[in-house]
Amino acid sequence: MADDRKHRVFVVEDDPRLRSVLVRLLTDWGYETGMASDGVEALERIPRFHPSVVISDLRMPRMDGLQLLSRLRA
Repeated sequence: MADDRKHRVFVVEDDPRLRSVLVRLLTDWGYETGMASDGVEALERIPRFHPSVVISDLRMPRMDGLQLLSRLRA
């Protein structure tokens, strides 16, 4: 999986334990990972991280996952 190192996955999850598990799992699989606790924080961090994929919870405070993905597409 050395080739997967260049792929970046960004996790947006408001539950700290679940976020930690997802990031640890993805890191163990060889992906570079970034994370945020909600959509607003994600919008601040994602432009600097340049992810290939964003995994987002749907229900979060301040901005839900669908709003986040809509904003990212725009």
